[in-house]
Amino acid sequence: MIGHVVWRGFVVVVAFFVAVAVALVVLFVLGAMWTGDELSAIAAADPAFRDFALQDPALQDPVVQRSVAMAFGAIVFIEPWSPH
Repeated sequence: MIGHVVWRGFVVVVAFFVAVAVALVVLFVLGAMWTGDELSAIAAADPAFRDFALQDPALQDPVVQRSVAMAFGAIVFIEPWSPH
């Protein structure tokens, strides 16, 4: 009887932490996508960045541009919550 209650409590705690982890991952992914889109919009209007990006043939691919923007957006979005 006691073992069953302890097991059920353990399962509830683990389920809670899994739910928190999934929610944080979704939050950070959505935030990275949003920040990457904002950075892409800002960079498109910057002539110095456009000249730099157009010199590199790999960065001319829109898929690569989006993935680089998302990666940089993730760094910018997660950095305030990282321990210093």
